[in-house]
Amino acid sequence: MASTVLVVDDERSSILLLANMLKEYYRVIVTTAGEKAIKLANDMLDIILLDVEMPGMNGYEVCTALKANEKTRAIPVIFLTGKDSEVDEYYGFELGAVDYVIKPFRPTLVMRRISNHISLKQKCDKLEYLATHDQLTGLHNRHHLLETASKKIAESIQQGFDLCLLVIDVDHFKRINDRHGHVCGDMILRAVASVIASCCRQEDLAARFGGEEFVVLLNHCGLEDGVVEAQQIRKTIELHKPHDIDVTVSIGISSRREVDDNFKTLFSRADSALYNAKNSQRNCVITELDDQLCYKQDVSTPTLHGDTVPLSGVKRLS
Repeated sequence: MASTVLVVDDERSSILLLANMLKEYYRVIVTTAGEKAIKLANDMLDIILLDVEMPGMNGYEVCTALKANEKTRAIPVIFLTGKDSEVDEYYGFELGAVDYVIKPFRPTLVMRRISNHISLKQKCDKLEYLATHDQLTGLHNRHHLLETASKKIAESIQQGFDLCLLVIDVDHFKRINDRHGHVCGDMILRAVASVIASCCRQEDLAARFGGEEFVVLLNHCGLEDGVVEAQQIRKTIELHKPHDIDVTVSIGISSRREVDDNFKTLFSRADSALYNAKNSQRNCVITELDDQLCYKQDVSTPTLHGDTVPLSGVKRLS
């Protein structure tokens, strides 16, 4: 897939020149306004060519806004401008630009600079991916989970929204490895991870915690809705039968209840619930509030010691 370049310049002649020069090699998006450039900027962009002198929001202000936004700060910015003083150039680099090209520019050199910076960004993106993702399953790794979960839990406490944590463990995984081999075991982990990812929303955080254990942090989600999500994951894995092998999971759930809750306390309570699930019937969902309550066949009619009890107020998350 071709890399995407955003060209921001209020001079239409410059836009036409750059667009014609780039379109053979890249996907090109153009705008004449700094404010529109900020709206267009997203993680799909590979580089931004930015004029400095524009009416309204100038290039320096646009660059400052982009670098202040976590979602756009990594996009390389090249200033293309007629401002040729050393002070202007230094200021552009201070704001976070990766290059500063003086107009009128030589097209072949600009093309080479763009190519070099896109290549560098792609390498940086790959390194960042490897640093934050589990190489086997493609989910986030334990390091990223611990770092990000702390921030999400702090936001939950500060803003007062619900949050719950799922600890998911593949049942009898050692038996799967012993019977079918470790290569098959790896395929099972990838299949389970794929189901978990497909059941999560964009704002949720799913990670491989280690071995056959996974953790999901559900944002803006109370305990009852967390049970619904956990049930969806459990049922989908059971029905999926990856590689024609019967695979099930047990899930423990905790929710943020105290102002001093952190990842360690949430994980400990969910892990305790998971322990009870593993020592009970497995292939079930148990919450921290009632270790004996095993949700298995139907989230609307969980069983408690063989009796049917209603689960009221459960709504499916979008």
